[in-house]
Amino acid sequence: MKKISLVVLLMLLSLVLVSCTKTSTTHIMIYAGVGLKGPLDEITEMYTNKTGVKFDVIYAGSGTLLAQIQSTQKGDIFIPGGMSHYQKAVEEGLILKGVKFAYHVPTIIVKKGNPKNIMGLLDLRKSGLKLALGDESSLPIGIVSKKMLEKANIYNEVKKNVVVWEGSVSKLVLDVDKTDIDASIVWETLGAQFGENIQEIPIEKQYLVIEAVPISILKTTVDKSASEKFMNFVLSDEGLKVFEKYGYRIIKQ
Repeated sequence: MKKISLVVLLMLLSLVLVSCTKTSTTHIMIYAGVGLKGPLDEITEMYTNKTGVKFDVIYAGSGTLLAQIQSTQKGDIFIPGGMSHYQKAVEEGLILKGVKFAYHVPTIIVKKGNPKNIMGLLDLRKSGLKLALGDESSLPIGIVSKKMLEKANIYNEVKKNVVVWEGSVSKLVLDVDKTDIDASIVWETLGAQFGENIQEIPIEKQYLVIEAVPISILKTTVDKSASEKFMNFVLSDEGLKVFEKYGYRIIKQ
């Protein structure tokens, strides 16, 4: 009888151990700008294959992400598309540690063949143009677009041509590709999304404003060690090569 009880006890113990093993998979929750989806999807897949760590990635405009972090008080990693919302997160005491690792470079996109003959930033003030720009309060590309237009002293003129303000940089690409919008300003790293119907027009160097991309660990992280290991992987040569492949300019640490 004692032998049977011992066998049963060992079986129960093994079931508990198996159960614990199954539920102990590490999950990392990431908040990331929509424009980062290409490289980040690739990097998280690589990391899962290497380590078994799983990811829950939320892609949205940086302002939307910051609001979600503030309201839920959950999450491990924050990778906005620019520095402004990262700085706000720092000021509000949400960031444990962070570092800039790459640059976003803005570019103008128009319809294939450039029917409106837009040759640079100054041409966006042409009468009759229909423009789509990023939201100036919640989207890094919108913030950068405003800075460049103000630098060129044409902000008010160009603003008259804006018919839609988008909360996602991917929507700006779709606006030019699929609607009657003539032009927009997006990140050049989205080149893979442009397709055959879109043409890129470089912005004049004297007006160009580039934006740093940071990666940070949130104070709400449930596993600081796991978050640090993932951040280090992103910042490693292997991780940065993925961002380089998508056209990002890497910041040497």
